[in-house]
Amino acid sequence: MFKYLIFSALIILSACSGTRQVIPLKAKEHNVAASLGGPMIKFSGLVIPMPLTSVAWSYGINDTYTTTTAIHTTSMLFGVIHFEGSVLSRVYLSPCTRSGITVSPGFHAMADIWEGKFSFYPFADFMFYRTYNEGKGMFYAGPSLMFDVRSTKAFDVKNTNRIIPWFSAGYKWNRPKISYSVELKYLNFTRNNQNIVVEYIAPGNKGALGIYFGLSKTF
Repeated sequence: MFKYLIFSALIILSACSGTRQVIPLKAKEHNVAASLGGPMIKFSGLVIPMPLTSVAWSYGINDTYTTTTAIHTTSMLFGVIHFEGSVLSRVYLSPCTRSGITVSPGFHAMADIWEGKFSFYPFADFMFYRTYNEGKGMFYAGPSLMFDVRSTKAFDVKNTNRIIPWFSAGYKWNRPKISYSVELKYLNFTRNNQNIVVEYIAPGNKGALGIYFGLSKTF
């Protein structure tokens, strides 16, 4: 039960990975990606990002829609299967084609294989992006919302925090063989972060600041 509560607290406070895809892949393109990072915490007197890891696979259905599935590998070490799925679409493209807006609805699903606990969290990412240097660089930023569908939390406590917001901003470097990214998040900035599982770093004791690093390959 304790390990499940830890990962429930992580998902309720924050998104546990960097942004998966910002712009749609081309039709029938594949992308594999790995993410490392998480909310900033105090640990042994140091401020560090939680070393949360995940791997993802994306596929371009066509030039407008891209699907993504991901598994959060750190949680598996504790017997918690954390699966993620989403569909990305572009809703605006500037006349110069260098900037646009995308939306990505999806879900997080968590299951404790030892105790049979299950949680489900729908979410939606909204991203503005702009590319530079003929697509070799890309800045992106935008808000996200996740929803906790449970009416009660652990120990039958009433759930009063159904909407979980965060804001992301990142930069991606696209190279011929691999892409690199770094992303900052301000996670669940409406919720007090005191007296929970770990000590998060954030202004005014609200939410948490997070940093994420990513590697990906499109083929």
